[in-house]
Amino acid sequence: MSGGAEPTEYPGFPDSITAESAGSVAVAFETAFRRNDYVASAGARETESLSISAGAARTESLDCGFAVAVDGSIRSESPTFTAASGATSTPTPVPYYDDEFATWYLVSADQVQRVALGGNFRDPMDVPTFEDAETVFCP
Repeated sequence: MSGGAEPTEYPGFPDSITAESAGSVAVAFETAFRRNDYVASAGARETESLSISAGAARTESLDCGFAVAVDGSIRSESPTFTAASGATSTPTPVPYYDDEFATWYLVSADQVQRVALGGNFRDPMDVPTFEDAETVFCP
């Protein structure tokens, strides 16, 4: 990640919308979104590697498509330091990044919408209204 990482491409749209394909699109989109957000603001938190774990926590069939709850975490590698020979000061540590996330997606035949909620889901996982959702993909 250090030294100018490039953004990841977002996933394509599936040929047909099923519970499985909606879950796959939502997880792939959120993984790309989190990585790209990290890369865009990595100047203050440069790291050698980044680990993103995401999965569909729940998929609900709606009249207009599928609501998919995606949760996971994003973590940077812990910094390691080797003091230069003869160094008189301690190097500035590379910030360690560790965050959990929870996001709902509405995947329908004509668009994908996203509502970010913050930390991981807790019970119960109520499907949001998507009234204030951001449209993130239109095929």
